[in-house]
Amino acid sequence: MRKSWLIVIILVALLGAITAGYSLKLFYQIQSVGFDKPAFCNLSPTMNCELVQASSFAEFLGLPVSGLGLCYYIFTILLALTVWVMPTGQQLAAQFGWVVGLGTFLYSAALAWVSATILRVWCPTCIVMYIINLLIWFAWWVGWRVNPVRVWAHLSSFWKPAVGMLIVFCVGAVFMLSQKQSMGKITERQMQDALYAFDKSSPHVLPTDWTDHPMWGNPNAKVTIVEFSDMECPFCRLAALNFLPRLTEYQNDVKLVFVNYPLDQSCNKNMQMQGHQHSCMAATAAMCAYQQHEFWNYSEDVFRDQRRISRDMLLKLAEKHHLDIPKFTQCLDSQESMPLVQRDISIGEGAMITATPTIFINGKPFPYWRSPEVLRAALKEELAKAKK
Repeated sequence: MRKSWLIVIILVALLGAITAGYSLKLFYQIQSVGFDKPAFCNLSPTMNCELVQASSFAEFLGLPVSGLGLCYYIFTILLALTVWVMPTGQQLAAQFGWVVGLGTFLYSAALAWVSATILRVWCPTCIVMYIINLLIWFAWWVGWRVNPVRVWAHLSSFWKPAVGMLIVFCVGAVFMLSQKQSMGKITERQMQDALYAFDKSSPHVLPTDWTDHPMWGNPNAKVTIVEFSDMECPFCRLAALNFLPRLTEYQNDVKLVFVNYPLDQSCNKNMQMQGHQHSCMAATAAMCAYQQHEFWNYSEDVFRDQRRISRDMLLKLAEKHHLDIPKFTQCLDSQESMPLVQRDISIGEGAMITATPTIFINGKPFPYWRSPEVLRAALKEELAKAKK
């Protein structure tokens, strides 16, 4: 009977290891190349594993939570195999598995609370691991009829399996830290230099009223992030696909405003020479989508496929996002939204925009948008100032 429960534990932990391994690969992919291609577990705006993996909650003590989960599943498999072959001490080992399983399940519950209340986004692969953690804990409990009262009395006897677990986690930590170094993470000195330069930079003149602009986050937030962008600009594509997802955990504390600044002579008189041929049309299309309350999802798809921008492509995206096609077509062809684009260009001119993307946090230029560490530190400082 107990061997049947061991088989359950091994198989479930193996599924957990596969899921954690995929999540760890996704975490490193986001850290190294960003959000270039959507993951299969991005099911909707509220069921999106990439947004969760991009948050600060994806790490614990500087190590990826998915990597720690992988270590836990590997240890669980090794512990179950040890219990299978060992002639004595099975109950003690099973009790240790129950204790570790309980701690893991409670941590899973804490992460689920973070997803529900802070991020307001759920990670499908994380949910799978939450269920697996519950099943492993339950299997140790029922398979060996663990008595919680007796477990606490035997804590001092758990040193052998504890040493084994420590070895597994140490090996895993060495691997994860080596991966972190190979990705060229920013050093503490570089972080301090970037924060000092940002703090001492002079604020630019920007509007205080962003009514009728695409806005994400808390409209009443005291920290305002303004992004000037061109939908045909390759670096703007990087910003569009990577910057917003890293703000997920701050959605109650900041507001992000998108401002069009197409580097296209057909609508931007500030351009001395032609930059991008289709960015004015793309900007007007995005603002047509904005008028139908679908700016962010629509513009993200425009950025993803920016090399193929054309009228037909913009109309197909409108169909994909279930917009009112006759209304959208009329808006696009009549350039009904062009006054909104021209308004944005005037704002950019006043802010002395010369390149895109240009990002401001509370009026101060923030050129470090590609570094999630600097972004989080800068937002932490601005939020602290706002509370004074």
